[in-house]
Amino acid sequence: TMPKKMKFNSEDHWADEDWWWSLNGWDFEEEVAKVFRKYGYKATVTKKTGDNGADIVMYFNKKKIIVQCKHYKTQAAPESVRALWGIKDEFNADEVILVASSGVSKQSLKFINKRTPLYTLYTLQDIINMAMKKL
Repeated sequence: TMPKKMKFNSEDHWADEDWWWSLNGWDFEEEVAKVFRKYGYKATVTKKTGDNGADIVMYFNKKKIIVQCKHYKTQAAPESVRALWGIKDEFNADEVILVASSGVSKQSLKFINKRTPLYTLYTLQDIINMAMKKL
């Protein structure tokens, strides 16, 4: 269960990179989902266990999108970059999104770019930029 002190308005902290880094994986997923909801996505954070690699399931313009979050200070491992693409069909997803806070290697980026627009990478900086954008 969430500690009671989490009742603050997290949006107030969205500009603060250190705050994002202070979040554990679970809270990070919740905040990423909130940022996407701001853009009209219907986003649901999956249960902690048995998510089969999808941390957030989203719907937008009749498309199903699965999101995996890698909230690490180091680049996301190439295996995880490929694995996310590998589970796309299992979920009947139209697109996949990898939120890798510290990005990915050049090789992984090539892999993702070959699959654009069905595969999108967001870094923590991208998420902060999305969060702060006035809509």
